[in-house]
Amino acid sequence: MKGVNLPVAKRYATALFELAKEKGLVEEIDQQAMYLEKKLSDPEVRRFIQHPEISLEAKLQFIQELFEEPPARPLLELIRLMLRRGRAADIQAVLDYYDILTDRYRGVEDVVVESAVELTEEEKQELLAVIKKFSDYNFRTTFRVNPDLLGGLVVYLGRDRVIDGSLSTALKELYELLNAPEARLMA
Repeated sequence: MKGVNLPVAKRYATALFELAKEKGLVEEIDQQAMYLEKKLSDPEVRRFIQHPEISLEAKLQFIQELFEEPPARPLLELIRLMLRRGRAADIQAVLDYYDILTDRYRGVEDVVVESAVELTEEEKQELLAVIKKFSDYNFRTTFRVNPDLLGGLVVYLGRDRVIDGSLSTALKELYELLNAPEARLMA
């Protein structure tokens, strides 16, 4: 996300998560955070929340009205704090990272596997056994076909790790290597 301060977003999300754990609200806040994150993906909603001339109270009222039921107090207080500190642009990243923390708390991690062709069930199971070496979590797995890969696989483990064994990336890296200034000097 453009202009997002990820270390700050992680700190806010971690503080919210710890408070939610303490109060027994992890799941409730996760559902509300995912809902609000989805609403904030609308450019009009984001513009309103980030507009410097709209008052803090008007923004908070607007956010509360997005929900059918009032959001959990810790979530609302976090949003109030972030708006007051001029961090409206980071709210979506905080909500996203909170979801990562709740998944880890549950012992679950998203895995997305992109392949150039459809994998058989046997290939999928073999691949998951290999990927398991990179994670201590149970997987929520999605398999997608991406013909642009030409061959091989790309594995997205969680939201912050990528294992790229695709032919298209290998060819791109080879092209860059052959066209690097030092490669031309050797020719």
